[in-house]
Amino acid sequence: MCRLGRRLSDPPHGIAVDAAGQILVVDGEAFDGNGGIIRIDPSSGAQHAVSQDGYFVDPQSMAIARNGTIFVADRNAFDGNGGVIAVNPLTGRQKVVASGGTFVQPVGIAIAPAAASW
Repeated sequence: MCRLGRRLSDPPHGIAVDAAGQILVVDGEAFDGNGGIIRIDPSSGAQHAVSQDGYFVDPQSMAIARNGTIFVADRNAFDGNGGVIAVNPLTGRQKVVASGGTFVQPVGIAIAPAAASW
C-alpha cells in the first residue's frame, strides 16, 4: 500500500472508475504538491500511486480510454499553458499528448466514442 502522507485533496479534482472497478483519483495536491493519480481499492480503501511527478504540475481531470490509457488534463503543466498527458495504467509512465498551441489552462477532458463523427 502506498502511504501518501496525507488525505486526498478536498475536493479531489477528478474521479473515474476503470474496467476492473478500481477508483482512480486525480489529486493536484498529492505527492508533495506535484500531483498525481491514485488508485483506490473500493473493497479495502487501500490507496496506491499510479503515476506522480513527471509532467504533472496541477492535474485537474482525467478520462480512461477503452485500452485503459489514462488521459489527464493538467492546467499548469508545460510552462503554465497546460496540456494533456497520457499515463500507462500499469507502469505509470507519462507521455505528452498535446501542449502549447492554443491551450490556456485546460481543466477538463473527455474521450469520444470511436464511432463519433465531427
